[in-house]
Amino acid sequence: MAPSVKYLGYQALLFWIPTVGAAIDLTGASRTFEWDEKGNSIDVSTRDDKLANTRQKLVDTPDRTFSASGLDTTPSNSRKWRTINIGDTGTMLMYPLGSASGSPFELAAGIIQNRNFSTPFDNAATWKLDGELTSAFSTGTA
Repeated sequence: MAPSVKYLGYQALLFWIPTVGAAIDLTGASRTFEWDEKGNSIDVSTRDDKLANTRQKLVDTPDRTFSASGLDTTPSNSRKWRTINIGDTGTMLMYPLGSASGSPFELAAGIIQNRNFSTPFDNAATWKLDGELTSAFSTGTA
């Protein structure tokens, strides 16, 4: 069995495409991207199920969240996150292996829910955006 191909996160590209306006490149020189999906269920138990000490569940739409963060290194490059406001809607687009022809991408609609900036006295300044994805992931190739 051949070993699987490994890749480093620095190849990934991340863009926030607002519902209105141009795409915002959040890639930057130092960053972390996280997309999370958590399954949900609906309790459809009946009285008979309860009497049998069981539960019946149906699958519901999963919760999908995302987080993008990085070092606030230079105003001209890394402060692009500052143009994104809480409540903004759009599409999160990620190229996990870079955007060369034939490379895969993933995208999902979302809404920005949290924006954070931290500038400790004796350490690097950081930024973070959090949001909720409101659609399933779509995939394709560049």
